[in-house]
Amino acid sequence: MKNQRKLLCCFFILFVPFITLSAQGMDNMYDEQTLRYWQKRYNLSMNRILNEGVVPFLTGEQRQKLAAVSMQIPLRGRLAKDPFGFYAYANNIVLSTQSLKFLDDLCIAYAWYHYNNHPIANITDYVAMLRYQSPNRFPGQKYPTPFVALGVPENALSNKKVDELSLRLFNSARAFILCHELGHIFYRHPGNKQVASAVSIKNEKQADSFAVSVLKKVPNIPVGAAFFFQLYSHWDWDGEETTHPLSSSRLTSLANAIRANRIYFAKDPANGLVSSSAVSVIDGISADLQRIATLLMDEELQKSIIIAAQSREVWTLNPVASKRGSGHTIPSHSLFVGNFSGKYFRHVQGSVEDLSVVVYLKAVGKMLNGTFNFGIGEGVITNGYVAGDKLFYDWKFAGRTGKGVFHTKDGGRTLTGTWGYTWRGKSYDSGGGEWSLTKN
Repeated sequence: MKNQRKLLCCFFILFVPFITLSAQGMDNMYDEQTLRYWQKRYNLSMNRILNEGVVPFLTGEQRQKLAAVSMQIPLRGRLAKDPFGFYAYANNIVLSTQSLKFLDDLCIAYAWYHYNNHPIANITDYVAMLRYQSPNRFPGQKYPTPFVALGVPENALSNKKVDELSLRLFNSARAFILCHELGHIFYRHPGNKQVASAVSIKNEKQADSFAVSVLKKVPNIPVGAAFFFQLYSHWDWDGEETTHPLSSSRLTSLANAIRANRIYFAKDPANGLVSSSAVSVIDGISADLQRIATLLMDEELQKSIIIAAQSREVWTLNPVASKRGSGHTIPSHSLFVGNFSGKYFRHVQGSVEDLSVVVYLKAVGKMLNGTFNFGIGEGVITNGYVAGDKLFYDWKFAGRTGKGVFHTKDGGRTLTGTWGYTWRGKSYDSGGGEWSLTKN
């Protein structure tokens, strides 16, 4: 299994093409026993990457300023709800076991999907679903691990090609992350929450540039860096839930830096010659990063990603289960169309307000719209999407907005569900109250 895999800190020539809601419960994705098992192994491999794959390539000034750096690998760390909980403070680099395991599993998932011709987009969709769906949308009301959600078999690494590709991605990504955090320490950057957004982005660019300046000497083609940012862009495209905000300008700068240094990255460490095939790989990586940068500028496309992430059912990610239907049936819009009446429970300052409500839903093309009225005015339901046995929608009432979910277990005769408010620019589908409706 994976503990038998050897660390590769060498020349990578394989190009890997790329095809919010709350993070509550993210810290329970892996149990403590699993994390303790991997903590020991990641501690060894991360120190090896640092001491053999990074430190020898630092300049004298860099070694001097980074001599006191300490690398910590806690089980979860203070960013336990962030699946990409990597950060630096003072002379410390924190790489949580939970985040390393999550990234490791996603690299294995990519390799297994790649060699089995499964849709790679399922992997980034899964990351987006973790961000924009609450745990109660998943089996057992907890976020599933990448292997469980994506249908990756436990013996995936028994395939030598999957083992090698996943390790190349994982080591490359870890080397970039490690060098990036070293860059923050080298330049003595304050935490991004302590500075203005423009300064934060500037600091991120500088740390990225530091990482490129080190890795080009290894040389280590940054295939894992491109994969990491593809994942990260689906987790925090707006830069509001992270210590390392993304921006289009940041990724454009990184793409340009990698392209500008492609001759260094493309050198064969055995003979010092530049490989034309490696140059093509690096150009492809640069182009991938630029495509992600373009994605970050397209607000409408980002909204589409969010809507899709909120409406998709986890079983559809599994390429095997989705082909046979996994025992699930997808109801037609007609199950949610009609007049409903019942109770509307609103949470108000710690208490629950019980109101009678009438709801009307109608199909408009592939979407469902409607109204709701509980005696003090009429609200509007829009952008309704049916997925599995649930209907996801936006609502608006008296100047307030939010999202909600209706769920039917009996063919549309009754609906239950939750709803939430828009708060600080983000819309939630739970936390505001509940519905309990019967079709008239």
